[in-house]
Amino acid sequence: MQIYIGSNPKKAIRNRLIGIIKQTFLQAGYIETFDNKKAQRRILISPLEDEAWLTVFDGETNNYEAENLAKVISKKLLCPSVLTMVQESQNLEMSLFRNGSLIDRYFNRFYSAESETVDENFQGQSPLWRDLLTPNTQDQKLRNIWNENYIFPEDMLQNIAGIFGWNLELAATRVGDVDYKNIPGFTCLCFRAREKSLYEERVEGPPVLRQCNEVSRVELAVGEPLNLHYKVYNYGGSAQGL
Repeated sequence: MQIYIGSNPKKAIRNRLIGIIKQTFLQAGYIETFDNKKAQRRILISPLEDEAWLTVFDGETNNYEAENLAKVISKKLLCPSVLTMVQESQNLEMSLFRNGSLIDRYFNRFYSAESETVDENFQGQSPLWRDLLTPNTQDQKLRNIWNENYIFPEDMLQNIAGIFGWNLELAATRVGDVDYKNIPGFTCLCFRAREKSLYEERVEGPPVLRQCNEVSRVELAVGEPLNLHYKVYNYGGSAQGL
């Protein structure tokens, strides 16, 4: 993920970004951990450089979770965020978020299910990205890169990084390949799920069901089917199969 900070005070923006990420995970039920072995979600934040961008690596491979984080950052930090995802060295997806909303999306090989034509909803609208490009760079250049046929999406990403002013090395690096421990200035945030208390743990053993609604009086007649509806709550063990 690339965060556009422009001419804003870089150190202050980066500190706010770290605080926003921590708050987001704490509100989602995670706690911060300093034990990498226990980390279930790892976020890496690039050091301050001359570029107008900060690079954020998210170890989450779930598109939904990654997009949610990009939305939150763009809204609370008030900075546009660009989520780039390379899938199996075949597809490149780029999503632009502003103020918590998805503004535009580009997918280099997104075909509709009904035909072999590219779905226009995922072709990207280059004018929406114009203000994020390097000075004097026209959005048509981005359009040209998108329209060109690349064998590997990593090659396209390298050219795209150049016109946005991203750090070329970081933009093309996968999260698992980032040697953040040996790069000065990198911040690694680790989170794990909060451990449940004994009260929250499910009781072992067979289910124990209790009725939790009253059954109203009904008039019965001979020959009519009898249907009674109960709501029950499991106070016992696993409810699988019920």
